[in-house]
Amino acid sequence: PPNIFDILQSNALAQDNSANVATHCDVYLSYCPSDSRTDVKSGLATAHTDTGDYDSMTDPMQLKKDLESKGYKVLSNIRNPHNQELDLNKIVSCIRNCKLFVSCISDEYANNENCRMEIQYAKKTVRKNLIPIIVGNGGWNWQASVVGMLIAGERYIDFVKQENYQEKLDDLKAQVDNLMVEAAGKPTAGPVLVKPIDNKQDIFISYCWSNSFLSKQNNEVKVLSGSQFNDPRRIKALLAEKYKVWLDIEQLTSGQVTGMFEQITDGLLNSKCVCAFVSSEYAKSDNCKMEFQFATKSLKKPFIPICVGEDMGWESSVIGALVTGAGHNVINLLDVGSEAELLKKIEEIVDKVSDHVEEVEERSAAEDADTDAPPAYNEVIKSRAPQVGDHVISHHQKHAYFTSTILSLMQLI
Repeated sequence: PPNIFDILQSNALAQDNSANVATHCDVYLSYCPSDSRTDVKSGLATAHTDTGDYDSMTDPMQLKKDLESKGYKVLSNIRNPHNQELDLNKIVSCIRNCKLFVSCISDEYANNENCRMEIQYAKKTVRKNLIPIIVGNGGWNWQASVVGMLIAGERYIDFVKQENYQEKLDDLKAQVDNLMVEAAGKPTAGPVLVKPIDNKQDIFISYCWSNSFLSKQNNEVKVLSGSQFNDPRRIKALLAEKYKVWLDIEQLTSGQVTGMFEQITDGLLNSKCVCAFVSSEYAKSDNCKMEFQFATKSLKKPFIPICVGEDMGWESSVIGALVTGAGHNVINLLDVGSEAELLKKIEEIVDKVSDHVEEVEERSAAEDADTDAPPAYNEVIKSRAPQVGDHVISHHQKHAYFTSTILSLMQLI
């Protein structure tokens, strides 16, 4: 069926032309009323779970208040004052005139026709910057819906668990700050948690979140494989004392026209070398395998394999085959159990990084000096034809993208 928001767009344009500023806002907060404790208690929505469960769920209306307390004008679910029904004409105008669209995603959101139309209109028709956040009671069936397809590749903020509400709220506010500055066309004023991407880096950190002690502390993963002495994020902080380092949680930004995978690609293209924190968990992750293969086989980036986690099971995987084939010695952090041992290993990593960075800089300087030399690799090749063994993202099935491995290629005549 057609999106009624597209049909109502002419009315929104008429409101724009009539200088109606009531529908102009900084943020439009899109949410399903049945996910809101406030709406359920006021009778505006029907509960989808036991009313007691709402005490442990993030209320989108509380998020609205918290963003407003920072000085932003936030609108959402505009209702007709006479009958309390949603005023679709004003909602269309709000989305059209907002600077940023924040969607509170849940299974209920994905099953709600108005919510689906809102996010589709914002993303596809008026192409608004979008920040997806996850609410509700923990269901993830939305990933296999049109909503999941629309935000595929975006970094989302998980508000399902209340324990980390303030930390997640800080993350949301930081992203809103960045995108508001971008909308105004001004440089960022003051430090924020999510910084604009710095294109040129010395090191790209490739790792699995399950191997990060800090990730477990932040409740971003359920199970940790590793320790505080072989945490890739902690090692990144130590390396950053000397080098410019790309780390996903600091560089990936939601709401950009480019999605997560494109931002990772840019990060790899503009890094001089890759520190790959390999583990059994890393070898089982489709995203990690694609990232590693793209860096080493497609971009031919110099890399340093660093073993983390709790075992050497990764050696019998495709990651192990690629590391062995490249002839690299692995820096093993499995037995590191003290600060002193970690710092000694950091020195070993720094030595390897220094060699790679110096080599890349020398080659780049030589190419700059030789006017007849071909352009640098990153300026010439953005992609290549697929090869047998490549891990790829395949066309979506039932609105869900999936990964696969190329087993053979057929030449079409």
